[in-house]
Amino acid sequence: MGRVILGSRKGKSLIFTAKTRLRKGAVKLRATDYLERHGYIKGLIKKVEHEPARGAPVCEVVFHDPYRYKLKKELFVAVEGAHTGQFVYCGSKAQLSIGNVLPLGKMPEGTIISMCEEKAMDRGKLARASGTSCMVVGHSDFWTLRVLSRGGKDNGTRHPWQPQGQELDFHGQNKLRKGAVKLRATDYLERHGYIKGLIKKVEHEPARGAPVCEVVFHDPYRYKLKKELWVAVEGAHTGQFVYCGSKAQLAIGNVLPLGKMPEGTIISMCEEKAMDRGKLARASGTSC
Repeated sequence: MGRVILGSRKGKSLIFTAKTRLRKGAVKLRATDYLERHGYIKGLIKKVEHEPARGAPVCEVVFHDPYRYKLKKELFVAVEGAHTGQFVYCGSKAQLSIGNVLPLGKMPEGTIISMCEEKAMDRGKLARASGTSCMVVGHSDFWTLRVLSRGGKDNGTRHPWQPQGQELDFHGQNKLRKGAVKLRATDYLERHGYIKGLIKKVEHEPARGAPVCEVVFHDPYRYKLKKELWVAVEGAHTGQFVYCGSKAQLAIGNVLPLGKMPEGTIISMCEEKAMDRGKLARASGTSC
């Protein structure tokens, strides 16, 4: 007596293939570009429709191509409350509203999101099915903690993107860095006189305890401005003039050689070796 083996029909037949004729297209967020990283772009929901084999409805969003005279269509999973004719905004400076797409780091704790990026630039892999969502639980300088609707937890990156509403998520720590923080390279002007700069911004940089300031100088050799990033000392403020050089005065924010400072002077961003542009006392609360 042998066991009867029920053979499965797995031959080369079309009845086993997926039915794709009625699919609307690939559902993913808009590819992140310069506009989204530094501002926002406006789109219009043209259609909200059902796609076979997908529980959640999808919406067709139309954007103006920022580089050519044409329209670009994207397919998003429709969040609860999205409707035809609604304007949606994608970018780091978009408002927190239903249907909008913005970085995780810009959303307050408790925000319900969907179509969330699992990894930077993957255009939305989590919480895409009907009724699923994520919630922003907490922020730190390195990551955002998001909780999935089925109870799991996920340490996301600080700068992911997503439409806001019950269906979304999205991008990378290095994207938020302001740049290399170092003193101005010493030149003839600094060695024999001084050069004047203006503090344009004082801002926070992720993963750095001390604030940084953007200082603008006139290039002494070309007709243009040069920007430098320094650690902001206590008392420095936007709109303040700073002076760098051997003949600069001893004042808050100014840069001058150690040999020109009297004993007892409190300093920061001190050079460990000549021309290393400030390696010591850069962290928050430190000084020499």
